[in-house]
Amino acid sequence: MKKKLLLACVSILLNILVLSLIRGYLGLDVACIIAIIAYMLFTYYVFITLKTSKFHFKLIIILIGTMIVHVPQRIIDFKSQLISFPEFMCEILGVILGLLFIYVGKLGKLIILLITFLSSLIVYIKHDSVIDSLIYSNLFNKNTKQIKIYAVPYFDSNNVNINDKLFNPADLIVLNIWATSCGVCIAEFPQIDSLYNLSLQSSKIKLYTACILQNGDRKTPYEIGTIKNTKFPIFTIPNWDYVIKEYGMDGVPVTFVIKNNEVLFRGTLLNAWGFAIEQN
Repeated sequence: MKKKLLLACVSILLNILVLSLIRGYLGLDVACIIAIIAYMLFTYYVFITLKTSKFHFKLIIILIGTMIVHVPQRIIDFKSQLISFPEFMCEILGVILGLLFIYVGKLGKLIILLITFLSSLIVYIKHDSVIDSLIYSNLFNKNTKQIKIYAVPYFDSNNVNINDKLFNPADLIVLNIWATSCGVCIAEFPQIDSLYNLSLQSSKIKLYTACILQNGDRKTPYEIGTIKNTKFPIFTIPNWDYVIKEYGMDGVPVTFVIKNNEVLFRGTLLNAWGFAIEQN
C-alpha cells in the first residue's frame, strides 16, 4: 500500500511540480517532449512495479497527476487552457507508448523507442504551429479583422501614452503582449531579445512588448526586464479589462503583427516574426 501511495505522489509531483517548472523556465515545447518521455517511463515503471495490481488501478495511479492538473481546468475554462492542451495530449501519448512498450517483444520495443523519438521531434518542430491553430484562430477568438488595436492605451516607463508613436502606419509592427505572472512569457525573453536585435537591422519591422499590469504584481515589468537583462522595449497596458474587451484576449503570451493599425497576424512569437519577414 505504501508503494502505491508513493507512486501516486510521484504522479502528482510529476505534473504539478516538474512539468510546471519546465513550462515556466524552458517553454511549452520542451514541456511537451518531457511529457512524452516522462510518462512513457513512468507508465513502464508503475506496471513493472505493481505487477499484481489491476490494470485500471495502475492506470489511475499514472494519470492522477494529469487528472488533478488538466481535467478541472479544462472543465472550468476550456478556452484559456488551450495553450497547454498539446502537453496534455503528449502526456496521454506517453502513457500509450509506455503500455505498448510493456506488451511488445524486443523488435516492438525498438519500434516504440523510434516512435517516441520521432514523436518528440515532430512535437518540438510543429509545436508553435499547433498552438497557433488551437489558441489564436478566429474559431476560439475575436476575428482579427474586428480588432481595433489602437483602442487599447499603451504607456511608457514615464506613464506617458505612446499610442501615436507605437502604431506608426509606416511600420510593420511585431507586438508581444505578456504579464509578470506568466512564466512562459518570461521564458521567451531571450528569443525576444534576439528578434529585437534583428529588428534593429530592418528599416521596416519594429518589435515592441507590452506588459498587462495586475494588482498582484510583485515586481514591475521594468524591474523584471532589468533582472533578466533585456534590451527590447517594454510598454504597459493599465489592466486586463482593455485587452479582454478590445482584443478578446484571456491569456498571454500573444504576439500581433500590425500594419496601418490593422492586425495581420495573431499567434506565437516565432510564427509572428516569420509572418512579418514574409510581409517585409
